[in-house]
Order: sequence, then structure tokens, then C-alpha cells
Amino acid sequence: MGSLSSVIGGQSGFYLGPNSTIDSRVRAKYQVHNSNFEIQSIFQKLKFNNLKYKAGDLPSHPTQTNPLPALTAGIVNQGLNNYVPVENATIFKNVISVSANGANTGVMFYQTRNFTVLQDAYAIDLIHKPKHIDKGYLFLVGALQKSVRFKFDWSNKAGWERIKTSVVTLPVHHNGSIAFDYMEAYIKELEAERIKELEAYLVATGLNDYVLSDEEKRIVSDFRNGGVRWSKFFLEDIFEIRNTTNIIKSQISNFQGGTPYVGASVKITVSVHTLIMTGSC
Repeated sequence: MGSLSSVIGGQSGFYLGPNSTIDSRVRAKYQVHNSNFEIQSIFQKLKFNNLKYKAGDLPSHPTQTNPLPALTAGIVNQGLNNYVPVENATIFKNVISVSANGANTGVMFYQTRNFTVLQDAYAIDLIHKPKHIDKGYLFLVGALQKSVRFKFDWSNKAGWERIKTSVVTLPVHHNGSIAFDYMEAYIKELEAERIKELEAYLVATGLNDYVLSDEEKRIVSDFRNGGVRWSKFFLEDIFEIRNTTNIIKSQISNFQGGTPYVGASVKITVSVHTLIMTGSC
């Protein structure tokens, strides 16, 4: 199963609100309430050696001389798209990475494996780190993304000096201490619920009872062991690209009509039913 961080944490900032069944149940058990904190009061930016490599000159897969994943401002593979030598690199693990440039500025991931920082990104971690925290990081990333994601852009990049004064909402105990135990329990409950739902789906569809052929076992093994080759392609070589007639914003009414209109926004878009009916697009 894929990393739970891709579902809960940094990738999309997914977050179950306080009215969710799981949250209510776990919150009642641990007797917590929400409190607001400046990010810099809980997290610190981690120092690292500046590496002189250019991303375009580095391999996109590990090699004998370049085995260490390097962080850049991307979202594919959690921002770890290049590999560098270990020499002179500052190695991090079990910390939160932050993209600080481009269209993905402000995107965060919980990185559970060794990596270093290359460019246009940085890493943060708790100032006072509990001894036992793992899944709680996924909760933290979700809360951070709710505070930071989409508040920054190309002209207002999510560097540490900008995000550190942003406010993040976290659960606390009655004495004001951050409820890391609640975060761990919450994520474990959420993971268990998702697995239960998946198992029920597999049973309902008859996919829970299967036997892999030798060829299928080989394919799975190759994939897990890096035996599958990946290559890059121009989009126009594999997709048909269609242009449409320009639509003036003043011609569009929000949330009216039955046809969604795609624009340069991550928010719910409007409809152009009237324009389509009249043959204007």
C-alpha cells in the first residue's frame, strides 16, 4: 500500500475536520482541544551544506556514485527527483521538507528516508521532539498544509522567513502541552479505517482471493527491486492536445449551468452551459 503521507499529509493537505467520527472519538479519549501557534514557536529550519550541483546534471535514479536522494521544489516522488554523492551532504531523516519555489511552493512532505537538500527547498523539524513520534508527523504535515498551502505563489515564495509567522492549529492537553499522543492515535485510527474499507471493497468485488502467475510475480518483483525502466516523453508525443475558444470571464455566471469550466485555479470552477448551448465555445 502507498505511503499514508500521500493521503493525509503534505501532498494535498488532506485533513479530516473536528466533526469527523474518528476525530470525535479519539478527541474524547485524550481530552484535547485546539490551540493556535506560530510555526516558529514549534518548528525550526534545519541547517544544511549548500551543494554546488545542478539538478539537470544529476541522475534521476540512484547510482553507485550518486546514491543519496536530493530535495528540490517539486511534488513528484515527494520532491526527491535527483541523486547526489554522500560526500559533503547534510543527511536528514524523519523531518518535514518544504518546497520554496515554483508552482508547488509551500508543499510539504514527511520524509522517512535519508535525503539531503539540493535547491529551492528546505527542511524543518520540531524544536522539542518527543521520543516516540512517527505517524504524528503526518498529522503535523496536514495541519501545516492547511495553514500554509495556497497562500504563497511564484511572486511570494514560501521561504522560512515568510511561513514562520503563519499560525498553525494543533490539539493540546488541558495543561497546554501539544497532544502528540492524540496525533499518533488519530492517524492510526484513520489508517485502520481506510484498510477496513479497502478490505470490504476487495471482498465485495471478489478481488481478495487471487493467485499471481509466475509472470505477474516477476513483474511485481521487478517493480519493487528497481527493475522497471522509466523514461521521459514530451506530452505532445503521447497525448492529443486540443485548444478551445477563449471565454471572457464576464460571460460566465458562477455555479450556474451544467458544464464545468476549467480555469487556472484549484478552487471549484464555474459552468458555461449557456456558452456551449449557443455554440460560443
